[in-house]
Amino acid sequence: MRVLLFTIACSISLSSNAVEHGDPEVLCLAENIYHEARGQDINGRLAVAHVSINRMESKRFPDTLCGVIKQGYTKPSWKDGRPIPIKNKCQFSWYCDGRVDEILEPDAWDSAWRVAYFVYSHRVEKSITDSRWNDSVEGAMWYHNTQVDPYWVASMQKVKQEGSHIFYIAGN
Repeated sequence: MRVLLFTIACSISLSSNAVEHGDPEVLCLAENIYHEARGQDINGRLAVAHVSINRMESKRFPDTLCGVIKQGYTKPSWKDGRPIPIKNKCQFSWYCDGRVDEILEPDAWDSAWRVAYFVYSHRVEKSITDSRWNDSVEGAMWYHNTQVDPYWVASMQKVKQEGSHIFYIAGN
């Protein structure tokens, strides 16, 4: 699948605003895909991207991808007073788990960035109309790893499982 993404990338003009200006929204989305789904196949990475965009398009969440991905409780830094995330009190666990969020796997980062670019270009900028980038999680706005059993699933309706993540919509 990585070859397919690369082939598509080479065949489509990369002149969209997202790439041309180093759009921070695409970078936030890529970081989320990398940290949440770098061990997943292409479908798992796409699913995480779609949840992020589904949240951005919902009135329940912030209206930017960076806002969605970095949403959570904060406290003032003891160093300079800037707000910092409170450990384990955010929407996406990697953002507030207390670990340094470094990109250590170049191939996984490249894949995450390409998925972010294509999904963003299709769903947000509408500059790519290829249906393979459509919402693959049917509007889901929540997911969790199969190794955990969060309390909130009782009020959700399961949509699908993709790799080690289970995806949900509101309601039961």
